[in-house]
Amino acid sequence: MNLPECGKPVPVEIVHANGSYHLLRGGERMRIQGAGGTKRLDLLKKFGGNAVRTWHLDDLPPVLSAAQHHSLAVAAGIWMEHKRHGFDYTNSSLVTEQREKIREAVRRFRNHPALLLWGAGNEVELDEERPEVWKAINDVAEMIHEEDPLHPVYTVIAEATPSKIEALQEFCPGIDLLGVNSYNDMENLGNRLVSLGWDRPFIVTEFGPAGYWEVETTEWGAEIEETSTEKAEHYRRAYEGTVVRHADLCLGSFAFFWGQKQERTSTWFSLFLPDGTRLEPTDTLKHLWTGTWPETRCPTILDIPKPITGRRFPPGSRQEAFLAAGHPEGEPFFIEAIVAAESRDKRSGGDPEEAPPVFPEAVKEISDDRIVFAVPENPGPYRLHITVRGPQDTAASANFPFWAGAKG
Repeated sequence: MNLPECGKPVPVEIVHANGSYHLLRGGERMRIQGAGGTKRLDLLKKFGGNAVRTWHLDDLPPVLSAAQHHSLAVAAGIWMEHKRHGFDYTNSSLVTEQREKIREAVRRFRNHPALLLWGAGNEVELDEERPEVWKAINDVAEMIHEEDPLHPVYTVIAEATPSKIEALQEFCPGIDLLGVNSYNDMENLGNRLVSLGWDRPFIVTEFGPAGYWEVETTEWGAEIEETSTEKAEHYRRAYEGTVVRHADLCLGSFAFFWGQKQERTSTWFSLFLPDGTRLEPTDTLKHLWTGTWPETRCPTILDIPKPITGRRFPPGSRQEAFLAAGHPEGEPFFIEAIVAAESRDKRSGGDPEEAPPVFPEAVKEISDDRIVFAVPENPGPYRLHITVRGPQDTAASANFPFWAGAKG
C-alpha cells in the first residue's frame, strides 16, 4: 500500500461478512502480521511483517515516523495506569484526568497515516478485576470513537478467563476488538475464546515462549527457560493453532518481543540479543508470514546432554556443561558462554528490571560442544548462558540455572 503524506489518515474498519471478520485499511484487506517492539523495523518489513505494536504514547512520534518510512502500520498502545503503581480506579477525579490526557494524545496523533489501531490499556485488570476498571476502559474507548472514528479500538487482557470475558461483555461494549496476551497455551487461545462465548473479532497482542510464570522451577525457585529452538517451535504451534485456525475471528497477531529486554533473563522474550543479533524464532516468524525461510538461517540447538539445570556445585569448583548445536544449511558456527547471577529484580506485568551481574571470567574453556566454567565463590543462584553464533548476525541461545554451594 502506498501511504499518503503525514496529516492524511488512512481509514481502518472491521468488516463482518459471510460469518467472518476482517480488517480493511484504506479499502484494502489487511491481516496483521506484527510484532511488539520498535527496533529493526527494516528487518521486520523484510521478513513479511506489516505492523508494530507499542504500549505508551510517550514514544509514539518517532515510532510513527519510522513505521511510515518502512511502510508499516502502528497499533498505538495507550498506557492506562495500574493499581500496582498506585492508581485508584474508584477515584473518579483520577480516572477523568487520565481519560482527558488520553483525549489530548488522540487528537494529536489521529491523523497520522501510519496509525492502524488504538489500544486502550494493557493488562489493566492484572491487579484488580473490579467493575470500575472495565468501565474506565470502556469510557476511554467511547471517547476515542468520538475523537477518531477512523481507527478501531482494542483493549488488552492477560490471558482469557471466564471472569474477564464476562466482564468485557458486560462493561465494555465500546471496544471494537479484543486483544489478548497469551503465551504457553496460545495454541488453544482461539478454542478457549469460542468456548467462553466470545464471538467478536480479536487479535493476539503478545505471543511467544512459555512465560516465566508458566514453567517449572528449580527447588530454589529459578524459572527454567526454553532454548531458542524450543521457543521457535512454540511460536509456530501458537500461530497455527489460533491465528490460522481461527481466521474467522482472529484479525492477526503481534509476536513478542521484537527487540531485547531484561525480563527474568536477557533472552526470555527477546527475539534479538543486546548487540542486535537475531535469534532463532525470527526464522520461524518469517516462514509463518511469507512461507519462505530467511536467506541466512539461524543456528539451532540439537541436544543438551548431561544437563546442569537445577544442580548444586561447590563454590570455586570447575564444572562442565555440554550443548550440541548445528546449522540447518551446514554453515559454520561457534559457541560463547557467560555466567550470570540469577536476577534479584523480579517484577510483574513486564515492568522494567535491572540486569544481574555477569562473570565472564568464570568461563574457562569452550570446545565444540563442551563448556568448562568455574562456579562462583559466593554461594547463591546463577545461570550459565550459552550463545551459538552463526553467519550474518544470527544466533541460538540457552541458559541453565545452577546453585553455588550446598543446600541451605
